[in-house]
Amino acid sequence: MNDIRARPSGANTSDRDDGQSREGMTMEGTKQIAQRIVNAEENFIETVQAITGCSREEGEKALNTMRKLRVIKLDVAGGRYMAKHGAFMEADALRNAIAY
Repeated sequence: MNDIRARPSGANTSDRDDGQSREGMTMEGTKQIAQRIVNAEENFIETVQAITGCSREEGEKALNTMRKLRVIKLDVAGGRYMAKHGAFMEADALRNAIAY
């Protein structure tokens, strides 16, 4: 049992024996999540480009518009943006998001 009261002050409170503190583990996990978010954005923009034939800037505009309107949701675990309804990923809906 890990009882903090039983440890002398200044003792290492990390259960890891490789010298890495919990802060280091948290930072690494944060970097992984940030990378998944970047990958999700890139994947969504590429998908919009493939469906509509638009430029990268227009794909970014569609991403920002759809996030603002909350019709897509970020799945951090999977590293993807998911449309709340399949109709939002049709070419006409994506073009409307670009023009919004």
